[in-house]
Amino acid sequence: MPLDENVLFQEWRSLLGDPKSVFDWPTWEFLQVVYDNRDKGIPSLKSKSAQRIQLLVQLADKHDIALEGVRVRFCAWADRPMEDITVTFEVLHAERWTCISRIDFHPYGPHSNRYWRKFGLAADVNGSHIHSYDDNVRLGTDAFTALGNLPNASPLDEEPGSFREICQVVGRSFNIKECDNLPMPEWNGSLL
Repeated sequence: MPLDENVLFQEWRSLLGDPKSVFDWPTWEFLQVVYDNRDKGIPSLKSKSAQRIQLLVQLADKHDIALEGVRVRFCAWADRPMEDITVTFEVLHAERWTCISRIDFHPYGPHSNRYWRKFGLAADVNGSHIHSYDDNVRLGTDAFTALGNLPNASPLDEEPGSFREICQVVGRSFNIKECDNLPMPEWNGSLL
């Protein structure tokens, strides 16, 4: 029997709002990158300059018990410090990982809010911004699909100047204590 939408939304709100901590010490890993130019006569392009890395963070509840089916994912460029970094809060739902909140740090372009008038948001958000659960849950389950992609976003109060500051914003936004102790990407050695 599928969960009632209101029950599901309350569960997700609690997961975000309840105090959490990092359960295990994660390590950065490289993601497979293949750019396919869709031209059958030319092979797919692979480039180290387009290499992405990720850090998957398992969380624990306030009693230090691992939370099953809940994680935070950091995605960054392997060779481009402090550019276009995305952090998602994900839950396992219907046998797939579902992003219920996302923070985009130093994105390449502005985010356009599709429903800005309906929800009193800025039409465009320049710089780092958060796709908060509360701003998107008002749209229903469609906001949490890959096609919906959490369309509503609000600007952050200030731009983080280091990866450590990014982790502090993530910790405050997702209520994760000691988030700023996460390992930094190798490119961040001089950006403490």
